[in-house]
Amino acid sequence: WFSRWQRYVGDCAGMLSTDQQSSDRPGPIDNSDIISNGSNCDGNDLDIHRTLAEETDYVLVPQEVWERLLEW
Repeated sequence: WFSRWQRYVGDCAGMLSTDQQSSDRPGPIDNSDIISNGSNCDGNDLDIHRTLAEETDYVLVPQEVWERLLEW
């Protein structure tokens, strides 16, 4: 999803001309493919599959950014 979002907005969050941006909005965030079935004890946090690598398979963003992405 994050890669599709980057293509949609362009590099550096819109610094590229619009002809280099994708016209396809990426749709709702769906992290189901990177989340393992179990969650930790408190039930609020989900666990990422242990075989995935940060920056390759997923990107961590600050809470405020996450909330804004969900909002959009």
